[in-house]
Amino acid sequence: MARVAVVGPFAVAPKGSIRYRALPIAAELARHGHVVQIFLPAWDNPPLAGVGFRWHGVSLEHYPAAGTSSYPRTLAELTAAVLRWRPDVVYVFKPKGFPGAVQFFFYLVRAAGRYDGLIWLDRDDWETGWNDRLPYPWWHKTLFRWQESWGSSHADLVTVASRWLLEHTDSPQVVHVPNGATHSWTDLPRCPIPGLVLWYTRFTDAGMDFVLRIFSSIRRENPRAHLWVVGKGFAGEERQVVGISGVRYLGWGSVSLRRKALSLASAAIFPMDDDDVNRARCPVRLLEVMAAGVPVVVSDVGEARRVLADGNAGVLVPPGDAETFARAVARLLSDPKRAERIGVAARRHSTRKLSWRRVVAPLVEAADLQKSNDRLP
Repeated sequence: MARVAVVGPFAVAPKGSIRYRALPIAAELARHGHVVQIFLPAWDNPPLAGVGFRWHGVSLEHYPAAGTSSYPRTLAELTAAVLRWRPDVVYVFKPKGFPGAVQFFFYLVRAAGRYDGLIWLDRDDWETGWNDRLPYPWWHKTLFRWQESWGSSHADLVTVASRWLLEHTDSPQVVHVPNGATHSWTDLPRCPIPGLVLWYTRFTDAGMDFVLRIFSSIRRENPRAHLWVVGKGFAGEERQVVGISGVRYLGWGSVSLRRKALSLASAAIFPMDDDDVNRARCPVRLLEVMAAGVPVVVSDVGEARRVLADGNAGVLVPPGDAETFARAVARLLSDPKRAERIGVAARRHSTRKLSWRRVVAPLVEAADLQKSNDRLP
């Protein structure tokens, strides 16, 4: 049994990386007998400062403990709390910002003989690729680029969410741990509305013009088709779909709104540009759609082929081909029985092959191996 300190980049909400990746992985480690504590900076959600809870055997705390949050104070309290907890493993999620700084601190402390445990890193994205997509100042971009490169090569073990990251990570030990399906979606009753297509998006997967070309082509095949858009962009991209004929924008919405949209959709679309940012990802939104039993058409980029079981749990189309994508969606809309079979297969595949218990198993095996080699107390 090891004491594992998980360090995240931001609060448990509103962003989803902690809820949809760090917490499930931590819960699986706890299920296998490890003691897991999650340490989070509340810089992006100050009201959560000092707030903690337990979930499936995992303890979680936000820092600073109280008062106004500043970057130096938050980092100091976060690092001190991890150090006081005396972990056997420091497991940082994302090699940038606060967790990247904590990794660097423990690397120095270990070099000085003041820490004798392990340092693990989780990569669920290509962070350097986001430098060109988000409006970071130049010094943030420089820091994040260095943190990602240095952190990957100075961790005892790195977990990655995709095979692309597996091939592009320089580390002594790399373990592929893709995102898993959340089974709270598998009980969703389905009552599809004919012609209703769902696009569940953060507006970063594909260009808006490409998606609108797809929808225009779908409507030529099926004039009754209409598109519901669930999601929110990073820079107001959602404004581009407002007012378009046949398109209804629902916003990011609550879980209940997403459940309603997934229960009513006849098909879902997941177009992706063929670039390194998309190749590096394992989209949680795609897993939610599949777990809900919605037949989905997906660009064949990155993890999509593995997630869709080579096309047996969804429809794969070549990236960049709007007409082929649209024809695949139109076929689903015109053949409800085939769409239902694909949706059932998607739900079954997500339950049997994409559960968190299954995808985290290689990490648990690697952790046990390191323990057997006396690398853990």
